[in-house]
Amino acid sequence: MSKLKKITDGERAKQYICQFEQYLTPTLTEKNIDLSKYTKKLLNYGKIIAYQEKGIISYYLNEKERKCFISILSVSPEHQSQGIGGSLMKQAESDAKNHQLTCIELAVEKENFGGIRFYKRHGFVYSSETSSQYLYKKIFDGI
Repeated sequence: MSKLKKITDGERAKQYICQFEQYLTPTLTEKNIDLSKYTKKLLNYGKIIAYQEKGIISYYLNEKERKCFISILSVSPEHQSQGIGGSLMKQAESDAKNHQLTCIELAVEKENFGGIRFYKRHGFVYSSETSSQYLYKKIFDGI
């Protein structure tokens, strides 16, 4: 049985978002994001995938622009460096490729050094930046 599960139930999705947003830098709450509205938006326009109770990834598949955007990748600290983030990332990549998308993009806070190292290890390259974030991109070959 797969350890990855797509979350479609609104209450369950909100529980996951609330559980894992605390590990984001800054948290969604610190950015004044309404978690109920944010969860609803993710469920309506994106996907939320959980790895048991250890991590989540949420992303949007933009078929018009042929790219995927990762909005959240969060693994609880006690489960980091166990391949969970990589498994979640591979799921998003597989989904994007199955939809014939050409790349995955994400934004990472400039002070999130662990996240930056993780994304670079997984083939992402610097694309651009804002005052507080770097934009990273991974382009798929042959699509």
